[in-house]
This record gives sequence, structure tokens and C-alpha cells, in this order.
Amino acid sequence: MLETVVVTECEASELTKEVLVRGFAESGLFIIRNALSPEELHRLRCDTQEMVEEAVTNPMSEKDIDAQRPDPRDICYGRHYITGEITPFRVNSLLDKSESVRHLFAHPLILQTVHDILGDNFLPTWDSMVFKTPGVGAEIPWHRDEQIDDYAHHNFNVDIYLDDSDEENCVWGIPGSHLWPRAQAEQKVQELNSGGFQRNGAVPVVMYAGDILLHDIHTLHGSAPTQGPLRRVIYFEYRHHDYNKQFHRWNDAFEIGRRSLITRCHDLRAAAYEDEQAFLWNGPNDGASHYKYETSQYEQPTWKGHK
Repeated sequence: MLETVVVTECEASELTKEVLVRGFAESGLFIIRNALSPEELHRLRCDTQEMVEEAVTNPMSEKDIDAQRPDPRDICYGRHYITGEITPFRVNSLLDKSESVRHLFAHPLILQTVHDILGDNFLPTWDSMVFKTPGVGAEIPWHRDEQIDDYAHHNFNVDIYLDDSDEENCVWGIPGSHLWPRAQAEQKVQELNSGGFQRNGAVPVVMYAGDILLHDIHTLHGSAPTQGPLRRVIYFEYRHHDYNKQFHRWNDAFEIGRRSLITRCHDLRAAAYEDEQAFLWNGPNDGASHYKYETSQYEQPTWKGHK
């Protein structure tokens, strides 16, 4: 009889590296409960509410959306599976758009978690928010975030929940599927996306505002179309530096720019949260001195509309 793989969860105040690393390696999913303070959660909810309202009240034209023209505001759209209505569901490049998100990017619990799993040589890649629009929440079909056959590193997303997420609007996942070979994963994805959003062999990942979900980029996951309340999730993705050295996904300039964001956001957070013990990270231990961002060799990033 096959052993059932479960999703491990732990209170943020009780989290240890041993529990985190073991649970995440086995399941490809890991829940950290009550990770954000009420005050920080409130700031994030206020900032992202404005983004959702902008996307809902001022969408691109249906003609432009059907033509797959990019929205200059980094908003993505889809058609609601039930109503057929076009609905926004994602905002990319979130660090450009919110001071509270920049503070969140340097949250010591998040960075410590990333370091515990990937070590010194981690690379932050994408930042975005996916949301279920009230009444017309878009389906996110079953998928893997990455199909490259790299199982040596547990590259993953940190999913920060700004709203409660029950079985009606939550993400569903298959614990342990991050270890499946590509052919098995592709076959299961095809099965689960046939005839609407299916749930065979999957588990609901029920979350609450202020919780964090970690999901391996190879873990199968998705969410059904909804007609319920707003649900927002901020995503920060992290990969191991050796992954990029092997597969050449991004050039050196991208790596340098993305890692420098940690230093910049660390300084911003330190000013906003003076009594907090910061996570201290000196950059990769691969001997590449050009990754030491405390030097002035590289210009600090600026945000769109922010100096």
C-alpha cells in the first residue's frame, strides 16, 4: 500500500529548520500559519485593494485582450469558465507598485525560510499577485510552474495570503507530485483539466489571511473558477543559483539586479520596522564578489514612480 503524502503545516512562532526542510522535501507544499502581523497584513490589503479596483474598473478593451496585447499596467486577464466574462486575475512586477510589498520582500521569516531550503545561493526571480475577482474569479488550470527536469533543487514560490481561502476558492494541490517524472505529471495535468477543473487525487489547501504557503515549482496545483469573495495571494519565486548556471534561464545582469532588490528592500524595511530583528544575508558563497551589493559598483534599482 502506498504511503499517503500530507501537507505539513506549522505555526510561524514554532517553525524550525528541521521541520520545514523535511516537510517541504516530502510534500512539495508547506503551510506557515500566522506569518504576518495584523498591522503588516492591513497595509498589504490596502495597497493591493487599489490594484484590484483599478483592474476591475478600468480593464483593457475586449478587443485588445482577445488579441493578447499586453496591458502596460502588468495586468493579466482570462475568461470566466462559468459566465464567459473577461476578468482580471493577475498583476505582475508587484515590487514596482507598492511600498508595503517592498517591505514584505525583505520579511525576515520569508528570507530565513528561503535560506533554510536553498542556502546562501538563492535567486529571487518573479513577483506578482494572483487574485479571484469578486463574483467572477478566474480558473487557474492545473499546471507545474516549470517543466525543466531539474529535481536537484527545491525551487519554489512563497505564497502570501491576504484573504481567507476555503474549499470553494482555494488552491488545490497534489502532495508529492514535485517528485514525479515529467510524463506522469503531464498525463495527470491533462486528466485534471479535461471537462473543467477536476480534483481527483488532489487536496484543498485551506489558508487564512496572514498565512504563507510554500509550493515547489514542480508541484501540481490549480484553482477552480469562483463566484465568491475576493481572494488575493502575493507570490515571490526563488530558485537556486546552480539551476540558472545549468539551464541559462537568466543572464548575469538579471541575477545581479534581482539580488540587489533584497539589499534595497532590506534597507526600506529596516527603516519601517525599527524594532524588528532583520535577516542578514551576505549573498552567494560561490566566490563571485560582484554579488556583494553593499559596494557601489552597481547602481541601486529605482521603482517606477518611486525614487
